[in-house]
Amino acid sequence: METSERIGKMKKKGYTPVGIPNELIELIDLICTEKKGYVSRQDFVRAAVIELLDKLGYYAKEPRMEIEHINISENFIILKDNKLHTYVSISLSNGILFCNHCVSMDCEHLKVARNLPAVKQWFKSRKIRM
Repeated sequence: METSERIGKMKKKGYTPVGIPNELIELIDLICTEKKGYVSRQDFVRAAVIELLDKLGYYAKEPRMEIEHINISENFIILKDNKLHTYVSISLSNGILFCNHCVSMDCEHLKVARNLPAVKQWFKSRKIRM
């Protein structure tokens, strides 16, 4: 897909392309590949911009939990990480929870998920020990 075509699609979806110096992109990519809680450049930049706007008093956040439970399906738990401004999926395989966002079996998302009443009931209904 050509750059102009991609920019056209972004504008239609409510996005505006912004240029970032390559040396900053390299650092952002490093952070994303080291699994520091960000899965993409867009994820990192969006979180950084929102954090700065909030510090400057231009982005009023509602008081809310940093990580919220959204949904549970047959093999997945969906959380909303308000700090990272992204949704996180946690999968269940062979009785083990795995955070697909952090690519981990031991992260903050899993700690929160294990303590949710709905998740405890979910495990109990499947006769799985937490």
